[in-house]
Amino acid sequence: MTKKDYQAIARVINNRFIRTEILNNYQVALFADDLAEVFLSDNVLFDRVRFQEACLTGKCKGMRA
Repeated sequence: MTKKDYQAIARVINNRFIRTEILNNYQVALFADDLAEVFLSDNVLFDRVRFQEACLTGKCKGMRA
């Protein structure tokens, strides 16, 4: 997967769970961490912290709005 794919996934997570308040930040962070494990196995350069931040805020360094 590419950086663009990871960003799109983070954006979807934020839009569906955070903005609609279906899950709280803690639950989203756990979900993002589980996904990060998968992404790390695919790409050793994957940045777990950046991904979690993007999931929680909807944006991250290098992400388009």
